[in-house]
Amino acid sequence: MDMLYVFLKGFHNLLRWVVVLGGAYALVLVARGVFTRVAWTGVQDGAARIFTISMHTQLLVGIVLYGLTPLIAAGITAPLTGRLMLIEHATTMILAVVAAQLGTSLARRAKDDRGKYRRAFTWYLVAAVFILWATPWGKSLIPWT
Repeated sequence: MDMLYVFLKGFHNLLRWVVVLGGAYALVLVARGVFTRVAWTGVQDGAARIFTISMHTQLLVGIVLYGLTPLIAAGITAPLTGRLMLIEHATTMILAVVAAQLGTSLARRAKDDRGKYRRAFTWYLVAAVFILWATPWGKSLIPWT
C-alpha cells in the first residue's frame, strides 16, 4: 500500500504538467479564436480533448490518493497544511474539472464558431484560475525525487 501511495503521488505530480500544459495550449487556442475570429477546427477539438481527458485522469488519480493518504487517518488532528490539501485542494480541483468539462461541452453545443470560442474561453479561464490557485507549486518539479 505504501509503494502504491508513493507511485500514485509521483504520477499525480507528473500528470499535473500534462494538465497545465494542455490547459495552457487549449486556452491560448480559444483566446486566439475569440480575438481573431478564426474557424473552429479539429485542432481546437483536439486541444479540448487533451485538456479535459488529462483533467479527468488527474481527478481519478487524486480520488484514489485521497483514499490512500495517511492524512485521512490523522483526520482533524492533521496539521493545517494537511487539512488544506484534504479540503481546499480537492474541492477546488473538482470545480476546475467541472469548469473544463463545461467549457468543452458548451462549446460543442454552440451554433457558430464565435459561440464555441466564447464558451470555451470563459470556462477554460475559470478552470485555469482554480488550477493555478490550488496547485501546490512548492512540490518538486520532478516526481519521485
